[in-house]
Amino acid sequence: MLEGHVDKLEVELFKNDEKGILYKLSVTAFRGKSYLSVREWYLDFEGVYAPTKNGFTVPYTLDTTLALFEALVDLLSKAEVLETLLEKRNERTT
Repeated sequence: MLEGHVDKLEVELFKNDEKGILYKLSVTAFRGKSYLSVREWYLDFEGVYAPTKNGFTVPYTLDTTLALFEALVDLLSKAEVLETLLEKRNERTT
């Protein structure tokens, strides 16, 4: 794992309880290597979210993390919502 991380980190990106779906961004370790994943989860019959095969995983390195960050910033800039999102983020942190 990149220095300073624990064995497993994850955050919810989006959750829709009505449809029983959840998307998580996570950092995991497997066979001594670190990975960054975005995965779809479903709500099972017991009311617990479980992972599906839908999603993607890339090596968790500074290069892949920076590439994903730059791609997201570029996409949001082209969609002309980056400024609005930054304002919203500032509202949430104050």
